[in-house]
Amino acid sequence: MKKILILLTICGILGVQAQTDEQEFAPYVINGVRSPVAPYFAYIRFYQGNNFGWGGGALVDPRSIVTSASIVAPWERIRVYLGGNNRDFMREHEVFNFTAHPNFDRFSRAFDIAVVRLVNPIIPSAEIHPIALPPLYNPPNSDLPFEHEEITVDGYGATTAQNQQAATFLYRSHQRITSQERCTAFFVLDTEQAFCGEDLDERSNVCFGDLGSPAIGTYRRNPYLAGIVRIHPNCGVNQPAAYTRISFFLPWIQSQILI
Repeated sequence: MKKILILLTICGILGVQAQTDEQEFAPYVINGVRSPVAPYFAYIRFYQGNNFGWGGGALVDPRSIVTSASIVAPWERIRVYLGGNNRDFMREHEVFNFTAHPNFDRFSRAFDIAVVRLVNPIIPSAEIHPIALPPLYNPPNSDLPFEHEEITVDGYGATTAQNQQAATFLYRSHQRITSQERCTAFFVLDTEQAFCGEDLDERSNVCFGDLGSPAIGTYRRNPYLAGIVRIHPNCGVNQPAAYTRISFFLPWIQSQILI
């Protein structure tokens, strides 16, 4: 998967994907495998004038989607699609509003999280249903996800660096959480707010078009939303990707869901 390019690219760090003159530019999953249906996955398109791009998000309750603030903060409008693993057949769901974290900084990417609210709640089914959030109280002195924990990341980003188009089918990367030291060797970030994941076996990774896409972990045998794609330098396959840590932002997310 690659990642989403934003017009504001910082120090080689790629963010929201966008292009002008009605052309598309997106992030993607490199060396990933075709994903089965991810019932929680939200395909998000964002627009401003003739500029538009795409990314991902996670359905966390019948009306709420967690995604990257970079997808919503600079843009005039967004469209959300749910259901299936072929973006051509996903169903659009009308957006009620979207809110980026008030402390979001588009340059440092701190507090890179947002919540999108739908007009109508979805009716849970095998094809579309929410993913669990992390437990409100983790074990003492720990923050999910744990180092070495496996995560899966799905997205519609391009599948090769040469093909800068959104993939038709959903692709998946299997990664493990890196140490904080390896993470901060590549990114300037607060490890309370973020973590890194890497695939050392197949070298799959995210890039343009995958910003906001969900990283799913397992806690006590139950899948949960561990993170969302935050940054990836140059879409490389020999480097980790950075994710916003959902457990850190859980109180804020819940405050938005209850509005």
